[in-house]
Amino acid sequence: GPSRSGETCSMKPGPTGGTSGGSPVGEALSRAWRTSRKADCSGATAASELSTRPLPMSSRVRPATTPSRAAPIESLADTRRRSASSDRDRSPRLAATADLEERYVVPTDLMKQISSMGFASRMIGVFAQPDVPAFRDVAMPPSLALWLAGVGDPGNVGTLVRSAAALGCDWVAIGPGSADPFNPKAVRAAMGATFGVRLLEGVTAEDLATRPGVRIIAAVVNGGAPPWEVDLTAPSIIALGAERLGLDVSLGPFGDEHEVVRVTIPQEAAAESLNVAAAGAILLGEARRQRMIAAG
Repeated sequence: GPSRSGETCSMKPGPTGGTSGGSPVGEALSRAWRTSRKADCSGATAASELSTRPLPMSSRVRPATTPSRAAPIESLADTRRRSASSDRDRSPRLAATADLEERYVVPTDLMKQISSMGFASRMIGVFAQPDVPAFRDVAMPPSLALWLAGVGDPGNVGTLVRSAAALGCDWVAIGPGSADPFNPKAVRAAMGATFGVRLLEGVTAEDLATRPGVRIIAAVVNGGAPPWEVDLTAPSIIALGAERLGLDVSLGPFGDEHEVVRVTIPQEAAAESLNVAAAGAILLGEARRQRMIAAG
């Protein structure tokens, strides 16, 4: 029924005539719609009735009706109305979502309720989580890769994934004590790079030590060579540790048969340390610079 403003609210009907439960976006919108209706409808309509009755179709939340096709994105909620033609004219990325089966135009007040951010996102998409390859199936040595040992903050992990994708890493290996790269905060910090570089999980120093030809570039707080004095054009794995505990404790499994090169980024004397994500970006950027020069 109409709210106090005279508008009607709706969701895509499910197979039983109720609201759609087929996707996370559909389910979240359904819950948010019911919550807003409980707060916005007249006292004559009981909350229990709002939570069980089918929702009428209307233009306030409008599902797309075009056939679904294979695409990385599975469903989309958007606060702006736009036609398929305008999508193609303005944004190729949005054009790729034009024929999704579940594509909702959502008012901002509902978007605020389903967004995990402090402010309303303009657009929310649902993607399938990428497959994680087994470490034993990864070719060694990589041209350039990143290994995180004890990087516990998901924001740092996501930022490092973003830098790794931008600066040419073959993969990012998540070691013990590191945050889940699929944590929502990590995915947000990666800004889409979660789908742009291979992610390996549960990779220990012992795992790396079993593979021949591994060359470790270990970032340490003190005692290492400046990164520009180290050859980063050779196949290498850049290793980063926890900001407080460091990396040295994680290097024990590497014996004489492995090359371990310690690097330290020079800093001002008054500085305590660099954020691990910043340090990783500096090292990856230096590797990129050396390789571009070597390639001519």
